[in-house]
Amino acid sequence: MRRFTFILIITTLLTLFIKASTEVAFTADSATPAAIFTVNSDSDEGDYKSVDGICQTTIVGECTLRAAIEQANASGVAATILFDYDSMQGKTLIPATPYPTISVPLSVDARKAGVCGNDPEAPPELVLTIDGSSAGFASGLQFGLGSDGSQVYGLIIGNFTYYGINISESDNAIIACNYIGVDKSGNSAIGNQQGGIKIYYADGTQIGLSAPKDRNLISGNGLSNSDGAGILINGTSDGTVIRTNVIGMNATGGSALANRNGIIVDIVGQTATIGGGSDVSNLISGNADSGIRLIGGATLIKYNYIGTNRWGSSARPNGTGILVASNGNTAI
Repeated sequence: MRRFTFILIITTLLTLFIKASTEVAFTADSATPAAIFTVNSDSDEGDYKSVDGICQTTIVGECTLRAAIEQANASGVAATILFDYDSMQGKTLIPATPYPTISVPLSVDARKAGVCGNDPEAPPELVLTIDGSSAGFASGLQFGLGSDGSQVYGLIIGNFTYYGINISESDNAIIACNYIGVDKSGNSAIGNQQGGIKIYYADGTQIGLSAPKDRNLISGNGLSNSDGAGILINGTSDGTVIRTNVIGMNATGGSALANRNGIIVDIVGQTATIGGGSDVSNLISGNADSGIRLIGGATLIKYNYIGTNRWGSSARPNGTGILVASNGNTAI
């Protein structure tokens, strides 16, 4: 009886451990299983065995962001990375090398209970920072081929030598409720050197969502680069929508916190929308050079605050409000 009890306890503990390390869900549009990994450590160690479906370093039960990305890529299916709020609140992740390029549809969600605050008038309360000061030449998160439909929520990303988020040949991404280039106070720059967000040969990207509480704060980026920008849309990227964001200001929208340029649209024969309606307006102010620089493409710019504070009550000028360097059927 003692031997049976011992085996039963070990089996039960093993089952609980595996369940805690990784879960499997099903996507809404298919029967394809989607892995869920929960990060519970600010260590930078990689996964011990990236093909076993369990996010774990050499320390039993430890799941790092690097290990979770490695497991997600190895899974070959859509995946979600969450963060254990109690253990990760207020932590800073400092990668020693670039994180792996993401090659599957991946949702990275650091919001508390999946919500970006409840007050649309107040800045979101973000608590997890990714600091790239030790990563070498790198972007914070890099999405590549195979990662269509990826999402990033609730992160503070700064001090990377390239971009905070780089989306390359990956369609239909959503980036919402993040601080890119600004610390958790919302008032001090931790800028990414080349720029905040780069969209390259990627269609259907949404930066910000329709609810103001889901806005991104994108400031302090690209200052050492004459073509640096809070957001760069490049290549043949089509259908990018930028809405409800604060670009070049602090979190409250009252004081300038400049990017080199706010938004650069440098596309060939494609479309982009900046704003679109009074309820989804962007605040694009305080940037060192242009608030918006247009080099090509058919861009709709509508219902934005450009060169003012959040309330439109006083000036917070860009170097130039809107610079149309090359006409591509722009509508303002």
